[in-house]
Amino acid sequence: MIRYFYLGVSALLLLMSFTHPRSQSSVVDLNSLSVPVNFYELLFLFCIVIFIPMMAVAFYYFLSALSLYVRQRSLRAGSSVLLLSIVISTALYSFNHWVFSELF
Repeated sequence: MIRYFYLGVSALLLLMSFTHPRSQSSVVDLNSLSVPVNFYELLFLFCIVIFIPMMAVAFYYFLSALSLYVRQRSLRAGSSVLLLSIVISTALYSFNHWVFSELF
């Protein structure tokens, strides 16, 4: 189940890297109370905070895939774990490239 969370966060990182950095802020209307909330900024802050832990997760899954390859001497043994680490690494790379090319 935790793998689905990491895949969801990776999808969010990829989604953030394909959006424009100057999006419009939205307004939440709660019983005639208008509260301006910029969801884009909240998602961006979440992605910044989760970036380093996701690097550690990608490295952990990569090492576990390598250990499965070595222990079982089969390429099928750790292929799903290796694929997960590749997906996370690709999302991290695209988000990192987007942050430093578009914003800084």
